[in-house]
Amino acid sequence: GHYNFSADEAGTFFLREAARHGVPIITLFVNSAPTTFTNNSQNCGGTLIDERIPAYGQYIADVVSYWATQGVNITHVSPMK
Repeated sequence: GHYNFSADEAGTFFLREAARHGVPIITLFVNSAPTTFTNNSQNCGGTLIDERIPAYGQYIADVVSYWATQGVNITHVSPMK
């Protein structure tokens, strides 16, 4: 997909700084899946659609891979249930 990694300027600043300063554990914490993956088509209050779980997994993998190319080593992932 197409992702806007600059949407949270402050968040990406601190993420990059944590990596730059050698923080040993960086956890990707997902508050909510994108609306296309939820049963209520919203980013809160819904659950994952079973058939969309593989695509959601790919989304998370894409995000982790992107940050790896930026020098950010995500060591843990806490996905939405």
